Amino acid sequence: LDASSPNYAKLAPFNGIVESVNSTLSAIGAEFSKSIASIFSELDKLHKEWEPLFEKKKEEYDDFLKGLGAEDVTKAQARLRAYNERLDELEKVEAKAGVLSTKENDIREARNKLIDQLKEAREDRFNKRFAKAKEWEAKLDGKVGIDIIAGGDRDKYIDTLTVATTGSFAHKPSVARIAILIQPYDLIRAVQNKDTAFIKEQSGADSDDVNKIVDFLNHKNLAELLKLEISSVSDLPKISFEVEGVFKPIDELATGTKSIVIVSLAMIEGDTPLIIDQPEDSLNTEFIYSQIVSKLRHEKESRQFIFTSHNANVVVASDTDLTYVLTATSDQGSVDSSGGIDNPRTNELLLLHLEGGPAAFKLRTQKYKQSIA
Repeated sequence: LDASSPNYAKLAPFNGIVESVNSTLSAIGAEFSKSIASIFSELDKLHKEWEPLFEKKKEEYDDFLKGLGAEDVTKAQARLRAYNERLDELEKVEAKAGVLSTKENDIREARNKLIDQLKEAREDRFNKRFAKAKEWEAKLDGKVGIDIIAGGDRDKYIDTLTVATTGSFAHKPSVARIAILIQPYDLIRAVQNKDTAFIKEQSGADSDDVNKIVDFLNHKNLAELLKLEISSVSDLPKISFEVEGVFKPIDELATGTKSIVIVSLAMIEGDTPLIIDQPEDSLNTEFIYSQIVSKLRHEKESRQFIFTSHNANVVVASDTDLTYVLTATSDQGSVDSSGGIDNPRTNELLLLHLEGGPAAFKLRTQKYKQSIA
């Protein structure tokens, strides 16, 4: 400030402060420049030591980029970004797969429980069939043997498995052995677990065929495989008949004896109408009266029986409620009479067609008189 200024005396000390600050700054600046020069000298020394290493690593890095197929860092970075984006996508897919896997396990567990229920239901059905078979045996006085073999009818299952494995190049005898000896649900679980040892042990099938079947089925559509898992294996009834104290299978019986068994089983139980054409064919007369006639008399109020017959025991002795007597030409039939045994016309025709007429019936009656008395 000018010395004539009114506040010169008061502000003059600031001039000294400014000069002091400037002097201090000059001293600091000189020291700072000296320190910076020293630092740059050290940095230059470090740079000269580090630069060869950097160049070597840069060459390695450039070689690495070339190995990636990228010409420079920019391209490599672009590829890295693409990989990161793909990684993000895969992580999302992995998370979704985890959810689906959990859901699949829940569904599989629920299905296995249903399969177990199906097993129990089929076992319960077999037990009921077996009990009914024994009940029928008792009703037939033990003359007819009825056995039920659980899952014994494998024909349909064999066909199903044969079709399912067509193209596997496995031999059909091996396929049949597997179907005969392993239940469908046990087989499919073994297939899904690739447990070839179980299948070989249970079936005794050729080892190479088992491997082919397991590999082939595992490449099938899952829905088709699961459908195969619940294939129905039917129980198999075995019917036999006592002949001279020995039970023989029905397919070994004479025609007449087979007829006895079939008619007995047909009439043993039920409430639906039963229609038989001439049940007396191939049956002995004693059986007709003791089994058929007695059955008709006992159950005609609860079940409808419709028979065609030329046998007097079937038509008359069974207390038939309604009889149609037919007459026919070479190309046409007609009803001659209809009604119960108390209908005069029907009665007359039955006597004629079943007994040969009044004279024939009387003659036989007279000849049987001694035995009847």
